Amino acid sequence: VLWPESADYPLFRARLPKLRTYFNKVIICITKNNLPPNLTDFIKENLKEVTFTTQITNPDWVTAAMIPSVALCTSEYITVMHQDFFINDLEDFFIKVNAQTADLVGFSYISKAGYPLIQPIFWRVKSASLKQTPQNFYALGAEGFDSFTLISRELHSQGKTILTLEDLGLMNKH
Repeated sequence: VLWPESADYPLFRARLPKLRTYFNKVIICITKNNLPPNLTDFIKENLKEVTFTTQITNPDWVTAAMIPSVALCTSEYITVMHQDFFINDLEDFFIKVNAQTADLVGFSYISKAGYPLIQPIFWRVKSASLKQTPQNFYALGAEGFDSFTLISRELHSQGKTILTLEDLGLMNKH
């Protein structure tokens, strides 16, 4: 989870204990955004059973947060999820997602560049597949790419199996 230092997500904090049951480990990287207030201490005090990591030096804030977070992952799959991605039925959702052996399962949309993108609103990737990419999480807004576009494209070009939440019947087609 990438967590801006100036943001609080009370609903996510409240459902984190339940969400935690679906993961081997929850890793949070508090990201620098230099906006007041800095809630880092509050976040750390109020989130238990979480592993915290810090950004590395990188011009792209997402990559700066993802590289140390991925380095701490020891599971077969890595899940990235936004705090404001709301799931009505957690059990049904994770039964369907976790039953998949696809290299990548996630929320998708068509990027400004016209490329289908699996976006980190919800993104579950095989660790081994991710390690076969340059782990470039950059957002290239001028080219119409959002964060994770380059990795989605790389996995696609490698012939990896990619499923969307729509494919699993967990979201309506848009």
